Amino acid sequence: MNYALQVGIGSSRPRDVEGSFKWNPFNDNNGSSGHAFVGAVPFLVAAKKTDKWLWKSAFILGSGLAGYSRIYDDAHYLSQVLVGYSIAVLAVDATERSSRSDLQYRVVPLNLHGGMGIGVEFRR
Repeated sequence: MNYALQVGIGSSRPRDVEGSFKWNPFNDNNGSSGHAFVGAVPFLVAAKKTDKWLWKSAFILGSGLAGYSRIYDDAHYLSQVLVGYSIAVLAVDATERSSRSDLQYRVVPLNLHGGMGIGVEFRR
């Protein structure tokens, strides 16, 4: 999703050609910050896993550092960082919600009398 938005939005970086802030869909591949997305995910996952408010606060604050660095280095506009960060928040939330569902499944390898196979395991 983040890559589709990077290309689909079509905006350039702040330090690119003058007037690059114009919106031209499919014209460039910097519409969403990949660094903000990738940098936020591990911190947001860690924040979801802890119940201690101090750690949760630290992880949430840390999740924005990669995006902040992209703005500070003049590599992305604030809007591009917010798009990447928002996709990270949605991805982590969707993953966490799916692990709480009643029906869970996973793909597992099988050893079938000397042969290999793939199975699907369902749990309730």
